[in-house]
Amino acid sequence: MRHAIFPDVGVVSLLGVTRDGAAAELALIGDEGFVGAPILLPPNTAPFQILVQLSVDGHRVRADVLRAEFRRDTSVQDAVLLHLHTLLVQVTQSNVCNRYHTVRQRLCRWLLMTHDRVRSNTLPLTQEFLGYILGATRKRVSHAATQLQDVGAIRQRHGQITIVDRRGLEQRACECYAVVRGDRDDLHPPHTRIASVAPARSAVR
Repeated sequence: MRHAIFPDVGVVSLLGVTRDGAAAELALIGDEGFVGAPILLPPNTAPFQILVQLSVDGHRVRADVLRAEFRRDTSVQDAVLLHLHTLLVQVTQSNVCNRYHTVRQRLCRWLLMTHDRVRSNTLPLTQEFLGYILGATRKRVSHAATQLQDVGAIRQRHGQITIVDRRGLEQRACECYAVVRGDRDDLHPPHTRIASVAPARSAVR
């Protein structure tokens, strides 16, 4: 990996992918983290696929600059280690969630996690894309989304999903969302979001 990306706005997914192209999401990254943690590890290779799911604005930092800043600045070290902890929590809960929870519960969790990282109730998402992310068939995702629309939690229209009743989604999500959200809020309040301690703009290329 030659660059790290520090999002200010938008959402990036980390996916586990099989040889035949099937995928399941491992973690989401927004302004609380950065894309490129493997840069700080000796192999410097990513064991996942990186997918921008919602358009990202942010900073791009060269790998050598990030490594130098990580060695030099303890505040960067602390922020990066908190980010790695958050990723571990997400990966752990995603594994449990994909194994034990229904597609509807997983869809609720995913919509809530995405909503936490964007500034709009309307998300440009197709059911085909959601099926890919959730590791489920389009038919199962469509059924789950229709159920959520029928109870007034979301509204679907022309490749978009609008969150109408966030509390309703929270009530129908599995406990995995509360675990991940609680960890994010405890460790990443707004003033410690990693974008706020990213290397100076003069080091960004």
